[in-house]
Amino acid sequence: MNTDAIQELGLAKNEAEIYVTLVEHGESSVSGVATHSGINRRNVYDTLEKLIEKGLVFEIIGASDRRFQAVDPNKLLELVEEKRASLVRMLPELEAKFKKKQSSEQVFLYRGVEGWKNYLRDVLRLGEDVYTIGGKGAWTDERLAPFMAQFKKEAARKKIQFHILFEHGVKGTRFEREIRGGSAVRCRFLPKEFSSPMSVDTFGDYSVLFPDMELGTFNDEATLTVVVNPLVAEGYRKWFKALWILSAQ
Repeated sequence: MNTDAIQELGLAKNEAEIYVTLVEHGESSVSGVATHSGINRRNVYDTLEKLIEKGLVFEIIGASDRRFQAVDPNKLLELVEEKRASLVRMLPELEAKFKKKQSSEQVFLYRGVEGWKNYLRDVLRLGEDVYTIGGKGAWTDERLAPFMAQFKKEAARKKIQFHILFEHGVKGTRFEREIRGGSAVRCRFLPKEFSSPMSVDTFGDYSVLFPDMELGTFNDEATLTVVVNPLVAEGYRKWFKALWILSAQ
């Protein structure tokens, strides 16, 4: 059995191998564990002691020779929850330090699917309304689908409003219908003659520039340019409001 997932919980390779060996073969002596796992007997002793400390293995009392057994694998879920709880306790301090060190003016790049997820995490982190000029419906790209389901729930919880000036070509497409599906989304359309492959999102002090966009998707190699500057963001919001008024005429 592949033990990579178990090792990701913080177990050393030998610990994961011996735990799985005991799960597969049941109660075993040190010799039995060494035989089935292929791990040196001396290392088995040391590793079993570590697994006992972690609550994943227990020694059977009263046996003529030392015998060991794995605990219920559901204990692994407890390890996950313990790590999560520990991280949750640390997050407020980490976030405070992160925000303290953030400059009011920055420019950096995101790239690919993970870059898009980072940009969307920034939206949730700031919790501010989002203003989009030249929207292409790229949020409907299937590569983002699992992430977007959780994103929409969290955005709704934070009461983030989305104000979108779509590219004219989005009108009447499924991309428009999928994005419109919520009370927190307000949409209008730019005139056809102002079509462009570029799009801009503004939220809080952030402005995100998307070059080379297509309807309903994005180029995996294209970069997202993120500008953190309150004056730039306010400038884009003013242009958005002007275009919003013009688009209604």
